Amino acid sequence: MPTDSGQVATVRSLRKSYPGGVVALDGVDLDLDSNSVTALTGPNGSGKTTLLRILAGRLAPTSGTAIVLGVDPAASSSLLRRRLSFVSQELALDPEMTGAQTLRLFAVLYGLPRGSIGARVDELARSLELMGHLAMPVHAYSGGLRRRLHLALGLLQEPELLLLDEPTAGLDPAGRAFLWGLLKRLAERSRSVVVITHDLGEVERHCDRVAVMLGGKILAFSSPQVVVRQHARRMLQIELAEDVAATDTRLANLRQILGAKFLAVQRTKLSVQLDDPHSELDRILAMLAAQHLEARAFQVHEPDLATAYFGLTGVSAEEPPTRRGEPGAGRRRGENGEPG
Repeated sequence: MPTDSGQVATVRSLRKSYPGGVVALDGVDLDLDSNSVTALTGPNGSGKTTLLRILAGRLAPTSGTAIVLGVDPAASSSLLRRRLSFVSQELALDPEMTGAQTLRLFAVLYGLPRGSIGARVDELARSLELMGHLAMPVHAYSGGLRRRLHLALGLLQEPELLLLDEPTAGLDPAGRAFLWGLLKRLAERSRSVVVITHDLGEVERHCDRVAVMLGGKILAFSSPQVVVRQHARRMLQIELAEDVAATDTRLANLRQILGAKFLAVQRTKLSVQLDDPHSELDRILAMLAAQHLEARAFQVHEPDLATAYFGLTGVSAEEPPTRRGEPGAGRRRGENGEPG
């Protein structure tokens, strides 16, 4: 059961170091509310997957404490198996088995009563819109159907806490909308969800709280609305006509002139904080021209979670992930919420 305080998990001073001196988590404090959807977001390598794996009992912290559903996950992971599911980006599934066979096999491995397995599989297939696809082999599933099958596997034992590692990656808009709606409905049915995602627009619409991570630390943790109010600013994003290195002397001159308003440059994209777009835009474009930098296009972004994320991390949430997981977060059978 959730703790008396209404929290499904409590993390204090959590630290995780990997061989070679890589620090994945650096003193993380976190309280996860029950019956809610919480998002973890941040650049790749910020510690999100490591944190999720520690909560799931798949990884032991170097120091600090984590209490999940009233127990220490590192010491009592077997006690959490029926109460918690961890669904990573990929599951090691047999591509020749059908969706129905896969669900039934995992239901047996989870220890579900054999007499209830058929009804549970049908229930999940209906809620995840898989009924017309259960007879297909897994290798014939589209990316969106495979994501739904992974989620169905994570929901088989009706967990109190569901941990998801980038479940919307690669999905089309309809697939993302379907999944976010499902997660919100789970929270309404007294389930708790923690999801790693870069889908910040959906986080604003559907999540109760969001943690922005960088370098193994949590930079902000509150409701999306509070994070926006505290950290978001208007942002001018300029598309330059050339790919400019961060060490270019022209950018150094701009940094000196603009001071704290100069946010970042990523290849051809220059980002500048604005207080008043109407009075500042022409001045900034004139500065670019004086430095012999041509602006091909520009766009003013109003304060939202994406601009708050950028202001906190210095990285655009639109940048595609360069790798999956965190140091040491290998993908093998038994790490992803399934038995093993």
